[in-house]
Amino acid sequence: MHTVNDHNLPTVPVRVLHLTISFARGGRRDAIVSLARAGRRHNLTPFLVTLRGSPTDVEPFAPEFDGHAQLDLHGLPSMRQIHALRDICRNWGVQVVHAHDASSQFVASALRLVAPSLRAVMTFHRSLGFESAGAVNRLRNAVSLPLVHRVLTASEERRRHFLSENFVSRRKVTTIPLGIDLDRFRPDPAAREQVRAELGLAPGELLLASAGHFGEEKGIDVALSATSAARERRPDVPFRLAVMGTGTPERQATLHALGEQLLGDRVLFLGQRSDPERIFAAADLVVHAPRLEAFGLVVVQAMASGAPVVAAAVGGIPEIVVDGTTGVLFPAADTEAAGERIAALLGDPEGRERLGRAALEFARREYPADRFAGRHAQLYRELLGGD
Repeated sequence: MHTVNDHNLPTVPVRVLHLTISFARGGRRDAIVSLARAGRRHNLTPFLVTLRGSPTDVEPFAPEFDGHAQLDLHGLPSMRQIHALRDICRNWGVQVVHAHDASSQFVASALRLVAPSLRAVMTFHRSLGFESAGAVNRLRNAVSLPLVHRVLTASEERRRHFLSENFVSRRKVTTIPLGIDLDRFRPDPAAREQVRAELGLAPGELLLASAGHFGEEKGIDVALSATSAARERRPDVPFRLAVMGTGTPERQATLHALGEQLLGDRVLFLGQRSDPERIFAAADLVVHAPRLEAFGLVVVQAMASGAPVVAAAVGGIPEIVVDGTTGVLFPAADTEAAGERIAALLGDPEGRERLGRAALEFARREYPADRFAGRHAQLYRELLGGD
């Protein structure tokens, strides 16, 4: 595995600008905030610039950064905007620019034309088919990648895909798995009881959970169909399925109708939650059924909460879930196979407990935010040292 190791380097301060197209809710924002927060323990000073989006998205997280600004970029950046970003970097003393999406990568590469001393890295957070596949993406990457020092992916599967789609040295593409706040995502018996009461669960009724935006790639429809198939196999086990996430009005209407058709009052659409950790801590089983997935942050969050997981074997998920040990896998979009695995666990409380314990131990060992930030700190210092 081509990863950054955990060896400690001298902790000289590093000032890092996180550059992202927006700060809207999602896994990318979670990863940036986690890195900014945990990075301070590694002497990293974080700053934030968004290319566009609502400033209100940033406000709740502003204390995590020593400065933040917005460029109001639409389309290609002008030289005026690039020079404005250069001046921001100079005023803040930025040494490393960390881009978090394709547009930001392009802006970071243009910035290096006028500020060549800056080091630049890019993390691809999105699923296959986004940002690194197709002629337009390959052309953009061919232009911008020579000016970026490292490309980061959260999984080896995503790294292989990126290398297969772009003309870039293998040495330049590095895997750093994401990390999470283990103080936030953890077993919480009190939250479990509170959530069950809030959702109106009866004694003995199991709580299943699923999370993700309502785009087709996240497979909420697969989770609904698989859960329905599990109910047909185990009609004797009462449960509710809590779905966290939102989408376009059309997509929401489609999934709500599907849920009503398949599960009736057994499905609870909770919308976009600010407290997913409470739902995961309350869950007896988490179902994650994406068709495409770059990493599988929801899976790690659920595992760290002590919940057993049934997940699609797609993207980086098989690097997280050891089938039968830290969770259960099924072929992507195979609702019958997923339903069979869910049904087996519905009737196996000892199996759920065993998987939950192993998942918790694995997540705590492999995915703490501090380890995630430490790997970035090491990479930044290597680049500043001339690597």
